[in-house]
Amino acid sequence: MQLPVFSDVESAQQWVRAHAEREPRLAGEALFIIARIYAEDRGDQKTADLCAARTIELFGRCPMQTLEECAACFTTILGKALPSIIHEDVVLWHFPNARQYMRR
Repeated sequence: MQLPVFSDVESAQQWVRAHAEREPRLAGEALFIIARIYAEDRGDQKTADLCAARTIELFGRCPMQTLEECAACFTTILGKALPSIIHEDVVLWHFPNARQYMRR
């Protein structure tokens, strides 16, 4: 699958909604960047934490035991770089308050 290129946050959010079930890893990476945009660029920490909690949920559906499995598929999305290694703990490090929005 070719990685999508997004023109704005809204198009990225639409892609995440459409592909979360089939491509949870890619959707999680895109949603992590969306969370960063809400936190860093829009000053909306609550929405950022909600996106981060959903990212963790998506990553929880993916194998992430090896470095290869944790390597980011995207390098950048909407001008923001992803960490080269990304998994649930990385998301929680960036968004510690996401825990309160996680489903139990």
